[in-house]
Amino acid sequence: MNAAADPLDATHVLMHAADIAQRIPHAGRMALLHALHRWDGDTLVCSAWNHTAADHPLRSASGLLAPAAIEYAAQAMALHGGLMAERDHPGAAPTPGFLASVRNVRMHVSRLDTLTSPLTVTVTRQAAQGTTLLYSFIVTAEAQPVVDGRATVVLNTPLQP
Repeated sequence: MNAAADPLDATHVLMHAADIAQRIPHAGRMALLHALHRWDGDTLVCSAWNHTAADHPLRSASGLLAPAAIEYAAQAMALHGGLMAERDHPGAAPTPGFLASVRNVRMHVSRLDTLTSPLTVTVTRQAAQGTTLLYSFIVTAEAQPVVDGRATVVLNTPLQP
């Protein structure tokens, strides 16, 4: 992925945090995304600025470590899936899914809480076959890569206890 230009356009917001939270399976402070800037059938771009919060729900004693960016990306994938479901099947509930794997993850920083600018989260659906989706993701700050990789999402497959 190339982060030559940060895709965040702060003046163009399609959806704010409260509306995003209604479309993802996260609640309260675990709903991490603040604004949706654009989306289409393959790509979604959103932003978040809670990564510097001292009471961030994923923060450890060492701070908010870079792997937490994967959760931001996973929520963006869930939002993309929810928006696709609304578009393709109006009135139907979105299909539940889970993050099955992440691969080729590159962490360009060690911590998120030391970044002073908003995070831009971009997810792109690379493939879809049956109940399996493959996304690439990149989280940037000021057009610089923070974390990137690929993720596999599996839909509508209950986990066995």
